[in-house]
Amino acid sequence: MVTFLNIERQSSSRVNGVAFQVDRSQLRMIRRRESTYVMAEISRWLDTRLPGAVFGAVALPAAIERCHSARATGQARVTTTYRQHVETAFRAHGDSWWGAYLDSTDDIDIPVVDLERVAPEPPRYRPLSKRD
Repeated sequence: MVTFLNIERQSSSRVNGVAFQVDRSQLRMIRRRESTYVMAEISRWLDTRLPGAVFGAVALPAAIERCHSARATGQARVTTTYRQHVETAFRAHGDSWWGAYLDSTDDIDIPVVDLERVAPEPPRYRPLSKRD
């Protein structure tokens, strides 16, 4: 099972992230893409007030359970490219962002592996005949 990042609410912690504005169609696309998350409204917990609602991706309980189960059985994995993408994004913002990422992120205690994403083949439909 491929694992994912998650945010958890803790009184002594901070989330290091970026807020960007999207329109309704972009938000729908993000929600479809991030199917293991619920988009939670987090505006009230921000240090900075931003216009409009601010959402954070929080893992669904079922996704968290799948991750815990995969970790317990030794089947959980992090993809190398995903880890590199996340780390490169934080490093690109400078040492303070990189340090905040390291301070706010649990150590990875599962294997980081190279995986190839394989999309399922689309269903094949046979044309309707007069008998159908």
